[in-house]
Amino acid sequence: VTARLTDEAIKKWYDDHAVQFARPQIKARHILFPKEAKADAEKALAEITADRTKFAAIATEKSIDKGSAKEGGDLGWFEKKRMVAEFEAAAFAAEKGALVGLVETKFGFHIIEVEDKRESVPVDEVKDKIKGQLRNELIEAYIEELKKAATITEPAAAAAPGATVTPVPEAAPAAPAADAPK
Repeated sequence: VTARLTDEAIKKWYDDHAVQFARPQIKARHILFPKEAKADAEKALAEITADRTKFAAIATEKSIDKGSAKEGGDLGWFEKKRMVAEFEAAAFAAEKGALVGLVETKFGFHIIEVEDKRESVPVDEVKDKIKGQLRNELIEAYIEELKKAATITEPAAAAAPGATVTPVPEAAPAAPAADAPK
């Protein structure tokens, strides 16, 4: 089975099941300011617009989303329905490389940088999952081949007519070892 789990077989399975991986995704970073800090958000947006290299530093220093702040605002790849509606609409409408802001949500004001976009999950990101699925399919197919090729007979049916089948006696318990506690 393992010999059949080649990169080519994985790629073919991926291509044959492409619809499962056809999900638009965005890789983005953001900076989140509280609603009462709109002026601070506007100032940060102006600063980043003038110098995009400052995005990560400002995110780390000022974002109230502490989870992404420590990563320079990085949200990684995400699909639709993973973010609040206003954020999602603004991010997915933007072009790759765009700076979007201010986007108001129930959490506050966001500045969003769309780093990349793609229409499907790449095979490299789902390779292990596909390998497991393909392994299961190959094992099931192998078991079916064995079943079709096997001739299964019942022990009594295999005996000559009129012969008796003698049960095999159970083995006697093993004697205790000489050094076993008594």
